[in-house]
Formats: sequence, structure tokens, C-alpha cells
Amino acid sequence: MRTTALTIIPAVVCFSFVAAAHASDKSDHGCDQSGHHARECHRHHHRHAAREWTFGVMSDTQWKANLDGENPETVAVGIINQINAAFIEHDVEFVIQVGDLVDKETDSPNGNSSNRTMDTRAAAAQALYDAGIGFFPVRGNHEGSATAATELPVLFPQTSGTGPNVGKATHFTSPFELLAGLSYSFDYKNARFVLVDQFTRPDGSNYLGSSNNNAVDQIV
Repeated sequence: MRTTALTIIPAVVCFSFVAAAHASDKSDHGCDQSGHHARECHRHHHRHAAREWTFGVMSDTQWKANLDGENPETVAVGIINQINAAFIEHDVEFVIQVGDLVDKETDSPNGNSSNRTMDTRAAAAQALYDAGIGFFPVRGNHEGSATAATELPVLFPQTSGTGPNVGKATHFTSPFELLAGLSYSFDYKNARFVLVDQFTRPDGSNYLGSSNNNAVDQIV
């Protein structure tokens, strides 16, 4: 497997994978069965049987006060829309967001401290869903509370392998129930992706009561 990285705009990266050829792709294609030319022929067809595919990575879509009217509830919706368009243009299979979905869990910067904000970030992924592109987030410290831990698997049920936006991802697993849909892994074609949540769990607990929530220790 090889990967290449293509930077689109700040905070957005696309990675390309070359999937292993299926057995059915390794047929002789009329190659002679012996000698140097046969080996070269098989190598040529095997190389072209492999299929390249691409996924995207983004992060930190938080915003402060919505002074321009385009970025509600501490979510950079105006920028997300541009990023989504870039992902769609580059024909990615799915997108991972590596934390900081919002700036504040409530809309306090805009004077609406009773309004939760994670649903605004969830709605901003709709353009990807409409294009058939999956979206798989993991939390950052800006949404690290027990309340947000309860919200994320509901707003993004694909992190548990359910709902309409799972796409072709398979074999979803989480280390145990309290981390279901928070720390999770899934398979996509010839690759496995592991997303680790290190923040407060739905019941208010942390890893062994630690203050630093060592992300690796909690899942091994």
C-alpha cells in the first residue's frame, strides 16, 4: 500500500491509498505463461488492477461570536462549506475530523448560553452526506464534557456503524460500552482507521480517574 498527501486549503488534507488488487484482477490478460516477458506482462496488469482511493482529514472548525452571520453557534459553518466543496471536488470517499468540532458547547459567545452547539456542526456535514461522502468525527477538548459524550454518538450515529451515513465502511468496534461511538475503529477497503477519544465519558468518568486521560492507556 502507498499513500500520497494532497493539500487543498488550510486545515484540509486528502490522502490517497492504492487498494490491493482482487484475485479476479490478477488474470493473465493474454500474457504468455513463461519467460521474462510474461513476468513483465503480469506486473503491468497487476499494477493497473489496483484502484486508488482518497479520504479527507480536517480539524478545528470552531468559531467565536457570529459577527458576520455565517458562522452560527461557535461553528465555522462558512468555512466548513468551502472545505466540504473541496472534498467533493476531489472525490474523497469519506472525511475524518480530528477534534474541536465547536468552540463552545453552548452558544454563550452569542448570548444564547442555553443553546447546545454540536447539532449545528452535525448539520454542516449534510453536503458531504448528500454527495455520498461519509463523515467520521472524534472529539477534541472544545467538546470534552460528559454531555458532549452523550451527544456525539446520537448526532453522528455512523461512529457506531449505524444510521444512513455509514457508506462502505465496515467492522465498527469500540473498546467498551462507555466509549461506544466515541473511541472507535472501522475498516474501509484495505485500511483500518482508529479514532481515540480521551475526554470525559457519558457517566462523568475518566480513564482510572486520571486528570490527563491518557488516550492510549484507555483502549489497550
